[in-house]
Amino acid sequence: MAAPPLPAADPHLRALDIIDAIQRGMAEALDFQGIVDRVGDTLREVLATDDIGIHWIDPQTRTIHFLYEYEHGRRLHIEPVAQIPGGPAETMARTRRAVVLNSPAEKAAAGIRDLPGTGASLSMVFVPIFGKNGLLGTIVLENYEREEAYGAGEVQLLSTIAASVGLALENARLFEQAQRLLQETEQRNAELAVISSIQQGMAGSLDLAAIVELVGEKLRAVFKGDSLSIVWRESDASTEVRLLYGVQHGERIAARSYTANPAGRFLQALLANQPVLANSRAEMDAWGLRTPDGFEPSLATVT
Repeated sequence: MAAPPLPAADPHLRALDIIDAIQRGMAEALDFQGIVDRVGDTLREVLATDDIGIHWIDPQTRTIHFLYEYEHGRRLHIEPVAQIPGGPAETMARTRRAVVLNSPAEKAAAGIRDLPGTGASLSMVFVPIFGKNGLLGTIVLENYEREEAYGAGEVQLLSTIAASVGLALENARLFEQAQRLLQETEQRNAELAVISSIQQGMAGSLDLAAIVELVGEKLRAVFKGDSLSIVWRESDASTEVRLLYGVQHGERIAARSYTANPAGRFLQALLANQPVLANSRAEMDAWGLRTPDGFEPSLATVT
């Protein structure tokens, strides 16, 4: 069902009620997407609409990301699209005002085209979400039942709401980016620690078995995994591979040898210095991978 006209009576009090509800929802969310979902869910409920979107704009790639999209009460997942030259986003960034398109003709004039898998609305309004450094994104409402669905009252209400959530969304996104950079730094430090440990072991004249043991234990610690193996190919001309280090479910697997298929897709990829990632049994079968003796069949592997 399409959204009814938003009530014009007491718009200031209604905006405060909606903002209060949104802020309570944002306080309970833990990450950026969670906050976006809480904002969208609250708006859908208090505005009694089944057709709403929250879009995020990447200024570097000039793409629009559909973080939250509902049409006729159904959640849609839409891939990012290029920003329309001279379209609503550029207009809002320049004027800092909402863009109202109250007919299909106005939509067409603004360069709006219905995306695959979506319907054709008769009216729509884009309300800008601004942060400290400019336009962050938009709240979009659509009406599929009538033209001229949005007027000054609706725009004022939505603009007040968008202004209240802009800084919170920007801070949440910056915090998420900082956390991701921290995790990447920690991962890089862990990788360097493994390399440093291996180099120290080699400098200490450890034999091959000791170095393999050191590498295996360090990798298990870094990836927090209880299933890992290190195998060794005897020579360039040999099809025999030897299990030097094997752990499954935290239990050690005894050393043993296997025969590899020299013409197999898996070995050819490794010989070309390409990693092999298989995230299902079907993908593992496609690579020609078989479960070695002593191991249980896995559901995913990376080599």
